[in-house]
Amino acid sequence: MIKLQTSKTKHSMLRSPYLFILASLVCLVGTLFYYQPGVGYEIISNGEHVGYIKTKAQAEQTVNSFNTQIRDEKGETATYDLSVSYQKGKMDNREFTSADVMKHNFEQSIDIKMPAYIIKSDSKAVMAVKDEETAQKVLNAVKQPYVINSDSAKISNVRVNFIQDVEILKLEKVSEANILESHEALATVNPSATVSRSKLTRSLVPKTDEVSQLFDIKTSYEKKEAIAVPFQVTKVADPTMKLGETKVKSQGKSGVREVNRLVTMLNGNPVENKVLTQKIVEKPEDKVVLYGTKSTASGVVGIAKQYLGTPYRWGGTTPSGFDCSGFTSYVYRQLGVSLPRTSYSQSKAGTRISASNLQPGDLVYGPGHVGIYVGGGSYIHAPQPGQSVKISPLSQFRNFSYGVRVL
Repeated sequence: MIKLQTSKTKHSMLRSPYLFILASLVCLVGTLFYYQPGVGYEIISNGEHVGYIKTKAQAEQTVNSFNTQIRDEKGETATYDLSVSYQKGKMDNREFTSADVMKHNFEQSIDIKMPAYIIKSDSKAVMAVKDEETAQKVLNAVKQPYVINSDSAKISNVRVNFIQDVEILKLEKVSEANILESHEALATVNPSATVSRSKLTRSLVPKTDEVSQLFDIKTSYEKKEAIAVPFQVTKVADPTMKLGETKVKSQGKSGVREVNRLVTMLNGNPVENKVLTQKIVEKPEDKVVLYGTKSTASGVVGIAKQYLGTPYRWGGTTPSGFDCSGFTSYVYRQLGVSLPRTSYSQSKAGTRISASNLQPGDLVYGPGHVGIYVGGGSYIHAPQPGQSVKISPLSQFRNFSYGVRVL
């Protein structure tokens, strides 16, 4: 009995190493089957390579972690399409991708869509922003350069409007890559903004000049103006003053006319200036000048003699050259008396006088010619082309008809 028992014990001990080795081999095979050295999974997201990972379970865990992170960062309103596939294969010395890099690659492969507000001009999208307040700030910034200061009492009813049909429209799904932050949106309409345009890579960020071309701004306002109304000069005869003398009785004063205009500008350029109302708020006061009518021989005749030697010029009415009626009208004008332009009209300008009753200063008239009587049977006149103002005997006045007393 003892011998048999010893033999069984020895046989059991001989089998024990084999069992241990067998168990170890099973564990090793199991481990190799599970971990599969040199084998991994490539993760494909929306058709784009995301990274390499050891096991499919790890890949699925990374996807779940990424979805949780997006919900935490973007909120429940964020939506996106994520199609993930796994391809098992040899790594061929490729390195496994870290979780952070893989999450970044996942985010690059999807198009996250968020609620946003779209600014449109004549149905053309200008930009997308996060909220309606920012959209309104952008539109106000576009208008701001064309706003007229209405603090002055002269400016009122200022209106600044878009020519285009401009609206703010909310959309539930807009690519996040196209949604501008507030400072980015304002930078597109403010050339002086400190945000660098080179850093704005979003596809819906237009340049400042492009934005300005999408909007036309109409500015209109009412403007009051005070315009001076010039006074008139009234000449009044004074028989107590000598012929040729003048005296200012009152200096005169300009009046004031208040004009209310509607001014319209397009992009800062005036296009219309329309008078709405106008009224005289201060009447002008005429300047009154007295001139003497007391005739003396030295009055008319003295002035006329100052122009002896002035050359004859057909149609001339100034000291650079006279014709006959231009000479007489110029002389009388120095005395404040206005004569008609032609010799025939001057013959009707006063009382007809016969040759025997002529006095110095009277006009002497004959068909086609006129002069001024100087006394002593002589008259002063602008004769004809080639001659100058001179004094001639009245007896040489061909076709003399009569005299005219103007004063």
